[in-house]
Amino acid sequence: MQEPPPWEVDNLPDGVRSSDFKEAESFYMTGILAARQRLIPAHPERHGSYFSLSGTQYEHNVKRLARLVASAPMHLDQQGKLYYPAVLIPDPTEVWRGRDLAPIAVCCEVGYLGSAWQHEATLLRPEVDAAHDHGQFIFSRLCLSRVSTTVNPTGWTPLVWLPSADTYGA
Repeated sequence: MQEPPPWEVDNLPDGVRSSDFKEAESFYMTGILAARQRLIPAHPERHGSYFSLSGTQYEHNVKRLARLVASAPMHLDQQGKLYYPAVLIPDPTEVWRGRDLAPIAVCCEVGYLGSAWQHEATLLRPEVDAAHDHGQFIFSRLCLSRVSTTVNPTGWTPLVWLPSADTYGA
């Protein structure tokens, strides 16, 4: 039986545990990863950038985002940005013919928030798929920023950190 799309799941998608976020947070705060067999950091040795997510304006995702903002971040910077661990999973959205982008679904401790559709997400997607096929997960960081261009009523824009395209030799 095929898994439901992550945006249709009320809590965490299949296979993702709440403890995964605690372990990812611990890695970002200490540099130590306890259970490397299950969680894989998204290229922490490479340069990267934060990228916006699609789908953050939908009602269920807005509710999840509001719950996330109400929880304690792993880091709060001087500009008021909130940082949380995020698990990356394959997004089952069918890619349009002629379009060469493959999205990655971004989940946090409250569930799916949106998907990254950038070129960098497409480059990372084979690693996300391979990890998922082996019962593992790639994890990264999610930044919540208050910017005037947000498309959801929370006032927060979620951004996911991905390795930059130039780190892949592109």
